[in-house]
Amino acid sequence: MPNRDFFDKYYGALTRADFETLKDCYAPDVVLTHKGGAITGRDVLLGAIAASREVVENEVVLLDIVAEGGKAAVVFSDRFEARQDNLDFMGRKLSRGDRFEERICGFYRFEDGRIKAVQMFSAS
Repeated sequence: MPNRDFFDKYYGALTRADFETLKDCYAPDVVLTHKGGAITGRDVLLGAIAASREVVENEVVLLDIVAEGGKAAVVFSDRFEARQDNLDFMGRKLSRGDRFEERICGFYRFEDGRIKAVQMFSAS
């Protein structure tokens, strides 16, 4: 069952870009859906995270969680800082050092202790 300890580990790994821990958190066929579309497969998702980390610093902070069975609803703060100029990131035009924060609500489904599916919605 997902719990706060799992999400503290998971969001800490996202913040540190700890890809070994992230790999352990995702099912091989994970699907992440967000306003830009869907990302299917653990390796593809890890590649997308790595690509984003090349252009932004990212801190993820867990704010609230409700979990039952193999599902969890989570609210978190996603804080970003641009690493380069003339960056188009998440619909924003950024320059090096620009910062912004998004509040996100994520609905997670687990299988065998790993994230199988997640849907992300802006709560900002």
